[in-house]
Amino acid sequence: MKLLDKLMDYLYISKEGEMLLFDPKGFRIFFIEDEWLKEHNKILVHTIGKEVEMGEISIEDFSLLSNKLIPFPKPNDIEIMKDFAMMQKKPDMHKCLYHKGAYGNFKKYLKQYKLIDAYNSFRDKYYKQIINDWAIQYGILEKKISKSEIKKLVNVALDMASFKPWIYFSDLDYFTIHHQGQEISYVILGNHGTCYGVCIYFGREGKNELLIESMLANIDDQSTLTFMLKNSYAIYFDFYDDLTPDDQDFLDPAIKEIEDIMYPQFNCFKIGKPFSHITKKSQFNQVYHALNLLNIFLDKYIEKPRRYNDIFHLDITIDNNYNVTFKKAKPDETPIPSFDLSLLEDKPNFKTNNHTYAFDLIGSPTPVVKDGEGYLPFIPVLLDINTKKIVYAFPIVIEDGDYIAGIYNELKEFFLSERAPKEIICYNPITTLIATLLLKDNNRIIMEDIVHDRIKEFEDGLFEQLCHKNNKEPFVQ
Repeated sequence: MKLLDKLMDYLYISKEGEMLLFDPKGFRIFFIEDEWLKEHNKILVHTIGKEVEMGEISIEDFSLLSNKLIPFPKPNDIEIMKDFAMMQKKPDMHKCLYHKGAYGNFKKYLKQYKLIDAYNSFRDKYYKQIINDWAIQYGILEKKISKSEIKKLVNVALDMASFKPWIYFSDLDYFTIHHQGQEISYVILGNHGTCYGVCIYFGREGKNELLIESMLANIDDQSTLTFMLKNSYAIYFDFYDDLTPDDQDFLDPAIKEIEDIMYPQFNCFKIGKPFSHITKKSQFNQVYHALNLLNIFLDKYIEKPRRYNDIFHLDITIDNNYNVTFKKAKPDETPIPSFDLSLLEDKPNFKTNNHTYAFDLIGSPTPVVKDGEGYLPFIPVLLDINTKKIVYAFPIVIEDGDYIAGIYNELKEFFLSERAPKEIICYNPITTLIATLLLKDNNRIIMEDIVHDRIKEFEDGLFEQLCHKNNKEPFVQ
């Protein structure tokens, strides 16, 4: 789907006195027209998908969304006509636009000078530029990273590698830099001499996700779930011949190949999505800034590195003059996955059975495609301990990163149709949270460290099936 082409169609039909608002999350366009509102007390909605659908929304429902909507630009046809007349060097065309009957007279001149097709083409380009600028301004479209920015990114990454930070930090340690109200956390890779690089997490949410990743890895270092929950950037270093074709294509316009040097690969991870490469200017801005701060810290740290016998977290402050101070921080509290707090108030009317379910969560190693986008489905697995049967194991595609709510809602529907268990056995903080939200009773939740053999056996078989599944046959429910 070409978003700009769709938006163009709507802009062409915009009228005087009509306001258009765009919902980037739901890909909907709201038409607010005074006469329609007076008559119907509702707002017209266009939903953009494979096919355009027309509908309505009540004023009450619309008001709940209004602060998340983006106003459309309102192209001014008179201004477009003026610019066209100036470009064509037609003073009479330009002059007529300042008098009564401007539209009609302008069309006459277009016909007289045989410029109708030229004007239509000019207007199309003008509209597209307005929409493009608008889409970039609101983050609907993003500028691509430039050749010069790729060079900067490579150079700052190579500067980081020159400090050899993996000598001083293991991948179990992490540190957080505070600078101008920002918080960026880092994990250095390469202490074991296998995979060299750095993972970067932004904000408090990023740090929380880092801690959850670490916790899950400690519970089961073979689990794909740790990878599924990444919401970060990762820069890995490898020799040119060992890079993927995509990484080589990314680097080739910006650098010349040099033998015996490890080159950086720039990857972006989003929850429930296959990893992608850095391609956008906004991504460049984030990673370049984070690596610069990291280099400022490393330059100071290696002057007198600290030696700790245990896993540690450094808390680092870099002030406006780039002075660096740091100390070993206290261990963080057990992290809680982010979730929609309204789930606490949701009280589904479950009928219960007298069985106990064991609940585990895995991630699919192979992506599926939905509406043209790739996703890595989460797969909740429920085992009925009484019958030793798997009662639930369906892939769930999470489109907005809120995997807690997505999994909760699917299991809620299952419990409403099949009855909820009297208690649930859980194996990690994520399943414990979801189970508690569902049953609303901590006394019905049992925590165990070792996954039930029947679940493990099922998951191993499912994982093998997914790994060998033909990509042309996506794994769907």
